[in-house]
Amino acid sequence: MGELQAFNDKWGKAFQFATLPFFAFFSWLLFRKRSKRNFLECIVLFMYTSGFMLLANIVSTQVSQFTPGPTASIISFLAFFGVLIYHSWAISTFHGQRGAGNFMRGTMASFLGMMLFSAIIGTITITLFWQDLKPLFVFPVEP
Repeated sequence: MGELQAFNDKWGKAFQFATLPFFAFFSWLLFRKRSKRNFLECIVLFMYTSGFMLLANIVSTQVSQFTPGPTASIISFLAFFGVLIYHSWAISTFHGQRGAGNFMRGTMASFLGMMLFSAIIGTITITLFWQDLKPLFVFPVEP
């Protein structure tokens, strides 16, 4: 696990930057019929909003270091939820759309971007560190 943590420390910020095309793709895909924005404009939106995401991560990480386990988990969840709401609002207003339906569409774009990126990174991580992570996934079965 220490090796996995070192890998995350080294490449974590690059992975956060790599999320931009995933968010932008789903934003463009879900709003393409109602908005005149292209894919590159959507990437610029997420370059702009990723600053908020990094700030929320920094604050929640620092606060979590000084709080007990359950409280730290709640803080982490609230930071994630806050980033999701911010991205949803930013996407819907960026595309010039108002209303609850468009906010939900923005939420779906953010959620799908996060999930697709997480699935890809999870698959890569498990592939690279399979020998170290194997005991966590494979349990011996008694005959």
